[in-house]
Amino acid sequence: ARSGMGSPESRWRSADGAVVICHDETVDRCYDGTGAINDMTWRELSALRHRDSGEPMPLLAQVLEAFPDMYLNIDVKEPGVEGPLLDVVAEHGAAGRVLVASFSEPRLRAVRDIAASDPTRAVATSLGTEAVVRLVGAAKSATNPAWWHVPGPRQGAIAAQVPMQQGPIRVVDERFVATAHTLGLAVHVWTIQTAAHLPRPPRVGGGRHHNCTLYTS
Repeated sequence: ARSGMGSPESRWRSADGAVVICHDETVDRCYDGTGAINDMTWRELSALRHRDSGEPMPLLAQVLEAFPDMYLNIDVKEPGVEGPLLDVVAEHGAAGRVLVASFSEPRLRAVRDIAASDPTRAVATSLGTEAVVRLVGAAKSATNPAWWHVPGPRQGAIAAQVPMQQGPIRVVDERFVATAHTLGLAVHVWTIQTAAHLPRPPRVGGGRHHNCTLYTS
């Protein structure tokens, strides 16, 4: 059985091209070293240890091998990592359990363009910020999201990953979910940290809804 969706994983590329997992751009906060990941080789990064757990920084390949039944949400943190990331996913036959996400719509378009030119490296993506804004606009105006050029499954996007609210704007409501469904998009709500913050399921059917959290308990 599948073990469910893993926590969002952030991907960076080392100076010598290794695709590693780390939330931050630098190692300073989490590891016993200093410097930007992009400026360090994999040999240098692998020698570091996490300040709390003592564990080394993992490669994406190591995570895919260690958790063969887990779905992973991969956050592409920098331009240029798209190709190497897709190479690792393809080498491990993991495309069916990986969703590539990013706030950057250009990075996601790069992932989709690679998939279009080489189907062996195809992987599903979520929407970037620009596309989410257009989807919200379509929902608020009750218009067809296709008119707003929101990508859907035909372009390789399968999910809108969004907060419940952004500033004064309510993002997730029944109209938003219904609008996403017209494109075949699932809705993933982040970040839900307590049961009290769980949104009520919208009273519309035919779609998938997930809540992203850092605390699986």
